[in-house]
Amino acid sequence: MSAALIIYFSFRDSLKGGYITTSITIAYYLYIIWSQQYEGERLVSALETTAVLGLVFFFLSYVIGWLKLKIDSLIVREADEKHRQQAIFQQLPVGVIISDEKGIIVQTNEKVETLLGINLPVGYKMGVENPLNAKQDGQVMKPTDSPLIRALHTGKPVLGEEMIVTKPNKKIMYLSVNASAIHNKKGHIIAAASIINDITQQKQLEELKDEFITIASHELKTPLTSIKGYMQVLGRVIDETGNY
Repeated sequence: MSAALIIYFSFRDSLKGGYITTSITIAYYLYIIWSQQYEGERLVSALETTAVLGLVFFFLSYVIGWLKLKIDSLIVREADEKHRQQAIFQQLPVGVIISDEKGIIVQTNEKVETLLGINLPVGYKMGVENPLNAKQDGQVMKPTDSPLIRALHTGKPVLGEEMIVTKPNKKIMYLSVNASAIHNKKGHIIAAASIINDITQQKQLEELKDEFITIASHELKTPLTSIKGYMQVLGRVIDETGNY
């Protein structure tokens, strides 16, 4: 019973709890010896037994208390690491969606909602519906065509998948999506991750460049057409008059 109490308090309150419980236990044993008025060999035997038990109990409380301190330290370190990773995850300049092997979202960062304009909560199942009416090559994407779902089904990464999304505020976004399945040591798919990058500005610059080239080509064609007309008229005049 005493050992059980020492183990309990050592694990609950670490070294301090173990030492206090051990000290109280030894004091209780000494009180019993004193109250029972042990004498002679009986007294010597009782004191030796108490001393041995005291050493054992102190050693036990030390080991359990030390283990408790190490466990607490590991828990704190793990929590700190998790907080650091979560802070980095939330500050990424790209949207990140992580799902389980069934396509159910287990984690997203804030950038996803900024890019898509809607909240994809934990527990939302990908591949069931197309809430943003996303398009690819001018065609509305089927929910099962989601890069993340395809990565889960095939086990192969989907890279640079471009799509057009209309946000609830009617703003059009051009997105580039990468997705990859996550395998365990046995090669089984246990999750998937999708990274969403906003390429709207890049697409707008490309459209402006194409528009500029079209306008420039038209403007260059106009004087060239006039010059060509003048040259044809001049050629006819020379043919008719014979003058060069």
